[in-house]
Amino acid sequence: MSSVYSSGTYTTVGPAPTGNSTINALIVGTKWGASGLGGSANVTFSFPVSFTVGSSGAHSSGAFGYTGEPQDSGQALSAMQMAAARETLHKWSRVATLNCNEVADTIDTKWESGDNSSVGDIRLAMSNLPSAAWAYYPGQDNAPYGGDVWLNKSDYHDPVVGYYAYYTFLHEIGHTLGLEHPHESNDNDVMSLSVDALKYSIMSYRDYVGDDIDGVGENFFPTTPMLYDVLALQALYGANWNYRSGNDTYSWAPGAKVYETIWDGGGIDTLSAANQTRDVELHLTSGVFSKIGSPVWDEHAWVRDNLVIAFNATIENATGSSYDDYIFGNTAGNVLVGGPGNDTMRGSEWADRDVFDNDTMYGGSGGDLMAGHNGNDVMYGGEGNDFVTGDSGNDILSGGNGNDILNGGPGDDLLIGGLGNDTLNGGGGFDEATYAAATAPVNVDLSLSGGRATGAQGIDKLRGIEKVTGSAFADTLTGDANANVLSGRLGNDTLQGGAGNDTLAGGGGDDLFRWTATAFNSGDIRFGGVDRVSDFSRGDALDFSAALESLLMVNGTRLGAATSDIALGNALSISTNVCLQNGRDLYIDLDSSHSITANDYHVELTGLGGVLKYDAAADLFHV
Repeated sequence: MSSVYSSGTYTTVGPAPTGNSTINALIVGTKWGASGLGGSANVTFSFPVSFTVGSSGAHSSGAFGYTGEPQDSGQALSAMQMAAARETLHKWSRVATLNCNEVADTIDTKWESGDNSSVGDIRLAMSNLPSAAWAYYPGQDNAPYGGDVWLNKSDYHDPVVGYYAYYTFLHEIGHTLGLEHPHESNDNDVMSLSVDALKYSIMSYRDYVGDDIDGVGENFFPTTPMLYDVLALQALYGANWNYRSGNDTYSWAPGAKVYETIWDGGGIDTLSAANQTRDVELHLTSGVFSKIGSPVWDEHAWVRDNLVIAFNATIENATGSSYDDYIFGNTAGNVLVGGPGNDTMRGSEWADRDVFDNDTMYGGSGGDLMAGHNGNDVMYGGEGNDFVTGDSGNDILSGGNGNDILNGGPGDDLLIGGLGNDTLNGGGGFDEATYAAATAPVNVDLSLSGGRATGAQGIDKLRGIEKVTGSAFADTLTGDANANVLSGRLGNDTLQGGAGNDTLAGGGGDDLFRWTATAFNSGDIRFGGVDRVSDFSRGDALDFSAALESLLMVNGTRLGAATSDIALGNALSISTNVCLQNGRDLYIDLDSSHSITANDYHVELTGLGGVLKYDAAADLFHV
């Protein structure tokens, strides 16, 4: 607390106290409190109500400071002005570790007997001087007027948020806390012209980047300290991590003008434009401006990119409007919701390729463009014709309704086309196309050029898919030359692995596992290939009729000539092209070696209980 004869406690930290010239351009070199750079401070403020110098004629500098101010008919602020001062002080203190307390303003009426005054470090009043408004830095000239704010009596009676009078309170109080105009070279650091504008600092005299230093005259002004103001004040006093440290949602009235910087101390937070009456562009990366609300005239153009997240603050999630939005995440693992409209969403903007974050995106209705980044992302296209790209990581991509294009990218991805004629491109890694939600049987054939899936869901094109999961109905799933995993789930399914070492799982129902001549003639099967049926059980069957039935023999009987069922077993004789069961394995001697070797093809029948039989009438193997 100060007196009318002495300054409050302050510390000199400058000039140029940091290694950042942009911050230095805003810091005048003094701050409140006894601690050094970055230390917290307790600051008092008061509103003078009496402008009498003293009964014995004390000099004016003992009351307010600047020569002539008290003689120019000082006047107390109105209740509305005091409310604006309290509110704007709070907007400064909530971003930094400043404890601002209001005290009574008691001047010295008996100065002959010693100083009995008690006033705030910061004092605010009106003057008849013609200047618009002015203020003094902490401890300026080591005089009692350090921290004083003076406003003329004509321009600031109606300090409404977003308009000039309210902005002036923010600006002048910024001076009293230790900030200067960024174009002033008191310490030889001036702000770069690329960021010297009101949207970057409320201490600037430029409406827009490239403007002359001629004062500001926008039709709507910043409602908070802006991007570099927050950074500079936190350099002086430290960041206030207790402010909004819970799970917060930031939203604005429909169509409102938005001109502010968000400082958030922690939690899982959301930017929401769900109620907005036009499209938005939301950026969760700190320091990147978002477009939301109605445009503002900045004396040069109508602009909407006046919302920004402060450096070192993190907002995790974003929700778009009902229109065509652009939504960009950060590296925090985001949930991005596009809502209705044709939206474009990307999980991480400006992110280092080595940073992994797990994002979740919801496209909603409309044709959406969605892109993940590094990390394991989950993206739901929703209604409309969507374009969804997973990028790196093990992603889950769901097209929803509409004719969607899903690109998994690198990583092991899960692709769900949904209703419509979709294109599913797995990309690198081991990728799965699933039809688990289909309402009717599907026919998926990876061996066709480009791959194809048909059924009630639509007609899909499949590329770079190694695993297919069927529906709850009687599906037909066919692999390609790669090592596929085919899973039928429920229903009486037909699974055909093709060439390659495949894993086949029928799931519930009586399933048929089929092999073709092409599969047997492929090198990896002929020379030590292994297919696995992971859940072979009673009711399931193996079908080699399209491949080698006329060549295979069981205990000396050629299968094509069999007229009755033949049981396989461990003790059968081994002869040319023998078909032999050994435990849960079915071996086929393709190299005519008259013995089972590592070069022979076999099918692992996990779950097999009992002896396989060759059913001569059905041309099938079953238990």
